[in-house]
Amino acid sequence: MTIPELFNTALNKPHTDLYERLEFGKENRIFTTGFYAEGLITLLSEKNVIAKIFTNEKISANNSNCSIVQLEGRTIEKIAAFPDNTFNIISFSWPGEWQSIAPLLEEFRRVTKPGGQTAILALKDSTPTPVMAILKKTLEKKYQGRAKFCPPVYPESVKTIRKAFDKAGFVSIRVWEDSFAFDVTEALLKEYSDILLNQLLPPDDKILKKEDLQNAFLNELVSNCKDGVLHITYEYLGGIGYK
Repeated sequence: MTIPELFNTALNKPHTDLYERLEFGKENRIFTTGFYAEGLITLLSEKNVIAKIFTNEKISANNSNCSIVQLEGRTIEKIAAFPDNTFNIISFSWPGEWQSIAPLLEEFRRVTKPGGQTAILALKDSTPTPVMAILKKTLEKKYQGRAKFCPPVYPESVKTIRKAFDKAGFVSIRVWEDSFAFDVTEALLKEYSDILLNQLLPPDDKILKKEDLQNAFLNELVSNCKDGVLHITYEYLGGIGYK
């Protein structure tokens, strides 16, 4: 199994939980971006729901009740192209930086139909555990305070999610928190460390260099394994805003 396959398996839980909370009409226009749109299509098939789905994901799931519109480009650019009151449901998962959510939520509300729903899944500020602590330890050993590392900013609690929906003008809001976990074997740690460093390190930093950190970070990850496995837990937050 590869790391992307591990991620997809682990992400089944939070996305299925989110989709089960949504309310579908007889016919739906749905905008989804992030991950796991195929899980949504599977659920719609089970519920015999008719939908037109707009997504940036490559979809292989087959459902005669769903038509797929493939989108390209950044989320804010894609959503800005649609007129007011276009979608019954918007689903957005795992924003890389929480600061970017405010303008997105305002646009999501604009294109959501009255009575429609905008749903979000976001990593919680404490995640992933224990990987961030291991990376910070690696940086301290390597650079001894000469490099400043600013990890992505994630929301701290359900209050953060609720406040963002409220500020964007949603009239009713549901929020929750949960976690998902998976085990990374030592054989997959190199691939996992590569993905994390690509995601977390600033691309143009003059001091922090992926090639300088790769071996040291990998060694720290291996040293934290128990019986050849590193156990990873991601805490996350969910929210649904109703227009």
